[in-house]
Amino acid sequence: MTNSQPLVPPPHHEILAWIGTCATSQWAQKRYPLSGPYAAKLVRDHFALADFRGYGVDRFKDLLQPGDGKYFRMVIDGTRHSIFPLDVNPVEMTSAVTAKRSSFMRPEIWSAFTRRTPHIFDRRMQSFRAGSATDSENHIPVEPIDEKTHMEWFLEFVIERDPSNAPKASEAITMPNWAWVISGPGSFLSLPLRLAWKRFRFEKVLGAVRAWCAAKGIDVDVFSPELARPQHPQQRRATTLHDHQKIDDGHLRRALLAALNGMSTQELARLPIPACYLLPFLSEI
Repeated sequence: MTNSQPLVPPPHHEILAWIGTCATSQWAQKRYPLSGPYAAKLVRDHFALADFRGYGVDRFKDLLQPGDGKYFRMVIDGTRHSIFPLDVNPVEMTSAVTAKRSSFMRPEIWSAFTRRTPHIFDRRMQSFRAGSATDSENHIPVEPIDEKTHMEWFLEFVIERDPSNAPKASEAITMPNWAWVISGPGSFLSLPLRLAWKRFRFEKVLGAVRAWCAAKGIDVDVFSPELARPQHPQQRRATTLHDHQKIDDGHLRRALLAALNGMSTQELARLPIPACYLLPFLSEI
């Protein structure tokens, strides 16, 4: 039995060239820049063995810097990175970044309509949050978009954009992990179509959210300007400490639980939680 040797990660320029290709595909599909986090996901899917530290960097955004102007063009807006093809002119880039600032759905609203855990709209607080209705006058239970609807959207998308793959799409949605199958590196969809599906689904969810709010007589801003215009880190810390002084313990704990419920498994894994709080629950698993 021979020892398997780890494969050497690809050269840095290959990763940068791949990001440029992805940015070109996305721009050609919908005149929309590639975000830094999504570029990182595409790199992890395509170059599974790439170790950023092997290129002398610890953070993905530092990996991008040498490619700016050579493989793609990059605009940094606060902490957000927008990646464009080389041939996009500055006017188009400015316009796209400006439009992007208003296209981030509030995470608590996205979670309320796409996750299976119970969520409500609190009329008194004028906000969505995780939890069950305990106040019939002020709490409105959210009706999340079921998985069957997502499947129907996907079939609609494939029939409209890539009809030759309709049989594969029909087969894919019968699999338990169908969402990963259609978006992972082994997907039968090309990269441009995977990017187009992501936007297609976003627009469908947005339409469903707006229709639900209209039916319930709710007038709420679906988009999140706070996410698009992040403050300087020192300003964020000062604001957080100031706000905590005005929030009672119960309100803060409810807000934290709502935030945790909307986070992905990867985000949860990065939280610094003392082991003494986790051990009692781990022993029950």
